[in-house]
Amino acid sequence: MPPLRNKNESFHKILVNHLFKEHQAKWKELQEKRRKEEIVAATTLTEALVDHLNVGVAQAYVKQRKLDHEVKTLQRLAAQFGNQTTQWIGFVENFIQALKVYIPVLALISVFSL
Repeated sequence: MPPLRNKNESFHKILVNHLFKEHQAKWKELQEKRRKEEIVAATTLTEALVDHLNVGVAQAYVKQRKLDHEVKTLQRLAAQFGNQTTQWIGFVENFIQALKVYIPVLALISVFSL
């Protein structure tokens, strides 16, 4: 470092150095403030996204429960329908058997009544 030429030059360098350090401190403070604001903004965004996602998950869960209930109801009704169908098939088969027995009897009755 070259020797200082006069006291004004020395004062000027001290003043510049002081202003530079002050500027650096303010700049760091501003950067820290912005960093904190960015963290708050990122946290707020993340919470909003998670809340939105949770609402979607909750809606999907409710819909799934309704769908499960509907499936169980449909299974129960299908089983009832199957049982009713089996009963009707039995009724029809019994009716057909009864007709097979009754028709020849009617034929005999009609032959003898002539």
